[in-house]
Amino acid sequence: MTDYGFYIERVWLTGPDVAEAAVDFQDGLNVVSGPSNTGKTYISQCIDYAFGRKNAPKEIPEARGYDELHVRIQPRSKPQSLTIRRSLRCGNTGTVSEIGDERVLKATHSDDRDDNISALLLELCGLRNKRITTNGKGKTRSVSFRDISHLTIISEEQIIRNDSPIWSGNYQEHTLRQSIFRLLLTGVDDSSVIEKKEEKVSRAENRGKGEVLEKIKSDLQVQIAQYNSRGSADELRSQRDRLARTINELSAFLETQKQDLAGIESERLQTWTELQRIESRQEVVEQLLVRFSLLAEQYESDRRRLESINEVGNRLEELSEERCPICGAPSEYHSEDHKEGSVSPEEVSVAAAAEITKVNRLQKDLTDTIRDTRNESDDLASQRVLLETSLTQVTQRLHGEYQPKVADTLQQYQQLLKQQTSIAELIGLYDRLEQLEAIEFEAKAILAAETSGDPIITKISSDLAAPFCLEVERLLEAWQLPDRGRVAFSESSQDIVIGDRARRVDGKGIRAITHAAFSFALNNYCVNRKLPTSSIVILDSPLVVYREPDETELEFSLDVKANFYSQLANGSDDRQVVIFENDDPPTDLSETVNMIHFTKSEDGRYGFIPRNLDAADSGE
Repeated sequence: MTDYGFYIERVWLTGPDVAEAAVDFQDGLNVVSGPSNTGKTYISQCIDYAFGRKNAPKEIPEARGYDELHVRIQPRSKPQSLTIRRSLRCGNTGTVSEIGDERVLKATHSDDRDDNISALLLELCGLRNKRITTNGKGKTRSVSFRDISHLTIISEEQIIRNDSPIWSGNYQEHTLRQSIFRLLLTGVDDSSVIEKKEEKVSRAENRGKGEVLEKIKSDLQVQIAQYNSRGSADELRSQRDRLARTINELSAFLETQKQDLAGIESERLQTWTELQRIESRQEVVEQLLVRFSLLAEQYESDRRRLESINEVGNRLEELSEERCPICGAPSEYHSEDHKEGSVSPEEVSVAAAAEITKVNRLQKDLTDTIRDTRNESDDLASQRVLLETSLTQVTQRLHGEYQPKVADTLQQYQQLLKQQTSIAELIGLYDRLEQLEAIEFEAKAILAAETSGDPIITKISSDLAAPFCLEVERLLEAWQLPDRGRVAFSESSQDIVIGDRARRVDGKGIRAITHAAFSFALNNYCVNRKLPTSSIVILDSPLVVYREPDETELEFSLDVKANFYSQLANGSDDRQVVIFENDDPPTDLSETVNMIHFTKSEDGRYGFIPRNLDAADSGE
């Protein structure tokens, strides 16, 4: 039984007005299976984030509303569990709590402090205050939990990479990653390594650097010659300063011209707007005059008609009446009722005279109105002529004076800017040339001397990795992986070689499953030898791209996946394995295996995060 490491008991998310999202784990084998987009990778990212990763888990729609992450771990060296809590919004700090105690911890590792998540986990792993070499000169620093996280939590992208599992993807960290792997294999850190002092550059190095510098200088001089400039760097700097002043003056002048141009444009717009108003009013006045003329003719016709009626009435009044104008009867037979209801010609004449007076008054008013309207029409015509003349003059000023002037100034401004850019580029070349000459002078000033002392050995030798390779070999044999053979360690690639075949030349499926073997074997190696370790391995999709061999290959098992799970289920004492996979594991696994299945449907558990039915109904 190992005293190093810990295992994860529970991962959960909380937030206001949302149901808790949680998944429970146990020591030994845990398998989380289900379709894509059910939160499997998100759980892995949450664990990594809780363990000190800088970036929060990738945002997914289902996690909307959750603002805190909690991960409860059980140390193997003490009975009380610990809960790490980090905000999903602002992750610079976190807290760790156990019964009756809660401490605030920083997310970032510190070399000489213990108030951070990394120091807490390293203490549990037996790696606190261990030192590792970071470069070939023997520079060392303390181990951070992030240094071993890529060997503990393996993402689906990392597991199919074609380089060694000990690498992190950053070439500049190769020495550091080799030191970490060596520390895990031996339990011995690099505290005894003494960093070399800065030494003088050897003659060969000086000669090589000189040749490189001369080549770069020659290239720069060719580039400078292409500018056809005869001035020195100082003269060019003076020219640049003069150009800058001229450009600033032109810029100010351009701004003034633009303001003048805007004023002319505004004046032109106002003149055009007023002209449009005058023309519109002219059309209305002309229409009124036409209508007034028609009305005058109607008044004259009415007046003449009424005068005729008046004249007829006067003549009728002078005539004697022999018969009734209503019934035509002679006077002796005339009805008195008819006489009372008739209108006399005199009354008709009076009425017509009254109407004539009324029409005469209307004619006079109309005559006055026509006179005023014609006066307005004449005024409008005069205003229109003035506005058209003014608009023509403003347009001529705009297009004939201001716009060409602004265009010329702008062209001059752009030419100066282009010249300024060219001079700046040329000065940059001169500056680089001067820097190279300074470096060359400094290099020549250093006394040539060969480096002394033994080189720092960072690579893992095949002999040192041989016991570890046996662990890998046992796993591959138990899984019945096709084309397996003896496993060795390549000092050049710092990776395992299976049956004289480098792991990097295999396809994604084989690389993924052999990466898994590498990770499990390293964990088994450390646990079995009671070496410092986290004692957990988390794999995302180790089998999703693997394909079984053809049925004709009878010497190999046709069910590597089944053997894979069976071996892990029976060999996970004192260590925790968490596998996230799309396909379900075999149903006949031991009851001690913690199997969690997501369905992405209403039948069973939907996913890591409870489904929001309201959001689902609304299309979210």
